[in-house]
This record gives sequence, structure tokens and C-alpha cells, in this order.
Amino acid sequence: MITLKQLNWDNCFSYGPNNGLRLDINTVTQIIGTNGMGKSSIPLIIEEALYNKNSKGIRKPIYQTGI
Repeated sequence: MITLKQLNWDNCFSYGPNNGLRLDINTVTQIIGTNGMGKSSIPLIIEEALYNKNSKGIRKPIYQTGI
């Protein structure tokens, strides 16, 4: 089993530089936000980190900015 304690990322999907999510402080039960806020992007970022691809088939140059 893989346990994520912290996730840090830059320039993915709708997120700009210097983003982080601490998962070891509290149990995460919900990620809440309005449409277009990037909630669905977090699992895609985790997929990219683990498998170097995502389930939506989006290529890296399309969603990475600042590179």
C-alpha cells in the first residue's frame, strides 16, 4: 500500500506554482469547491506522479505551464 503524507506540485492543470496538500495532519474526507476550482485535478496529479500518465489522456505539454 502507498501512503501519501504530503503532495507538492507546480504548474499542473489549473494550478500555478508552489502548491501543497498535507495529508498526514488530519484525515481528508472531502475536497469542496465550486466548478472549475481544480478538485478533479488532484487525483490526476497523483496519477502523473505514480504512473507518468493520467486517466484523461491529457499530455503533459498541454497542462504544464511555465516550462
